[in-house]
Amino acid sequence: MGVLGIPDPWIWVAYILCFASAGLCVVWGIIFWNSEDEDGEDIEEQIENLEEKPLDEAFEEEKEG
Repeated sequence: MGVLGIPDPWIWVAYILCFASAGLCVVWGIIFWNSEDEDGEDIEEQIENLEEKPLDEAFEEEKEG
């Protein structure tokens, strides 16, 4: 009988890889938490731009362009 009733070592590998990938996602999120977007535009600027004009106008401009 295996550890904690799990006889197959491949199941343990799957559990370990699952928790390791979740841990890496947390680390990645912490590192890149306050990074800027690809365009270099800060999220606060994006929010200000959305607040300046109604959503319908912004949608129409994007649709035309």
